[in-house]
Amino acid sequence: MFDTDTLKVSEIILSKIKQGDWQYILNGICNIRDNALIMDIIYVKHFATKETQQIIIDLIINNINNVLNIYAKFVVHVNINSMKIRDVDNNRDFIRNMSKCLKERFTDKLDKCYIYNATAMFSQILNVISLFIDKDTKEKIQLIK
Repeated sequence: MFDTDTLKVSEIILSKIKQGDWQYILNGICNIRDNALIMDIIYVKHFATKETQQIIIDLIINNINNVLNIYAKFVVHVNINSMKIRDVDNNRDFIRNMSKCLKERFTDKLDKCYIYNATAMFSQILNVISLFIDKDTKEKIQLIK
């Protein structure tokens, strides 16, 4: 599903930001295809700041609500091809706020979460984080190489 040249995508994103093409950026962060949200972390890396964090969360929530207006549950596809430990650290507040929001608003609405291009290090981090995730949610998360 995700086959991207990280450097090329980064250059395109930075160009679109300079041009003020926010729709391109927002669609890259999160768009809808049937009952699925398609997300690419590379857009979040370039766009997420303390100032834009709530905009991104609102976009994701709005897209989930749009899916749930038609379907009983939603699926998430996330490309984390370019994610590094530094990115997790830099976006810790965003990740925490997004997770809290999803847990509070969309309990039992996630059907499946597919994570693409995870590194071995991410897999290890997920194993640690999984200790704090309920069993049902853990079973919905699938790493795809």
